[in-house]
Amino acid sequence: MIEALFASIKDAAINSNMADDPDVLRDAWWLRWLKYVAIILVPAIIFGVAGFLIGLNARYDTNGSMKFRFWLGAGIGGGLGLIHVVRCIIRKVDP
Repeated sequence: MIEALFASIKDAAINSNMADDPDVLRDAWWLRWLKYVAIILVPAIIFGVAGFLIGLNARYDTNGSMKFRFWLGAGIGGGLGLIHVVRCIIRKVDP
């Protein structure tokens, strides 16, 4: 069952038509940019909070090291989101 699911996902990814269909309406410009911002901010928040929570397990943690882990996680998450946004802008596709 799982193999069939992965095979269908693989076939859909390989056989997807990446050409823009002129009959399909695009989202409004403000909605596209809102999606881009969300794609950057959501992973940044998730990775930042995860880095902060990992620091709570340490017994003698300082505030500076907890802040560092939060900003490191936020930077990683935001960077991953930014890579996706730049790819979407270059390929001229909606997220």
